[in-house]
Amino acid sequence: PQTTSPLKREAQLYVDLYDEISGLKDDRSWDK
Repeated sequence: PQTTSPLKREAQLYVDLYDEISGLKDDRSWDK
């Protein structure tokens, strides 16, 4: 059954936010 828990949806939101932040500081490339 498709059970999209609120926790998973919140995690996806954080992933999107992290992607945005990474895109902003990708010129520093601190993750590599």
